[in-house]
Amino acid sequence: MERIGRGDRIFVFLSDKYLKSTYCMTELFDVWRNCREEDSALIERTRFYVLPCAKIATLAERTQYVLHWRTKFDEMDALVKA
Repeated sequence: MERIGRGDRIFVFLSDKYLKSTYCMTELFDVWRNCREEDSALIERTRFYVLPCAKIATLAERTQYVLHWRTKFDEMDALVKA
C-alpha cells in the first residue's frame, strides 16, 4: 500500500466495495498524505474512475458512506473501551 501511495501516477477505480474497504481507504489516505495533503497535487497525480455501483453523485449518496464509516468507528471505539 505504501508503494502505491508514493506512485507518480495513480489510477483509482471507485466502487461501492472500494469505498467500504479499510485497506482501500488506507491506500487512498497514503496517496493523499504523499501529495502533502494538497488538492492540486492529488488531482495532478491521481485519476479517479467512478464505477456505477459507487453512489457518490449526490450529498445523500455520499452521506451513506459517511454513516458506514461512522458505524465502523463506533464499533471499534466500543471494543477499545471494553
